[in-house]
Amino acid sequence: MNFLAEIGVKVPEQVSFFGFDDIDMTVIIRPKLSTVRYSASELGMVAARNLIKLIKGEELSAFHWSVSHQLEIRDSIAKLG
Repeated sequence: MNFLAEIGVKVPEQVSFFGFDDIDMTVIIRPKLSTVRYSASELGMVAARNLIKLIKGEELSAFHWSVSHQLEIRDSIAKLG
């Protein structure tokens, strides 16, 4: 976003940005970065459970898992309509 600002491209008027991880910097930078917030501990627990199953020789029921997540819409996304 800094580079685009330097060359005169406006965020979000001309380009929208969306991040992942909701790190602290997302609310410090301007415009504030829209992002996906999720629980890293929940993700780690799901991974650990499945790793333990594999180590025990158990079969995994699926290779796609979901963890709770939330969209944080901030200033880096253009509003449509």
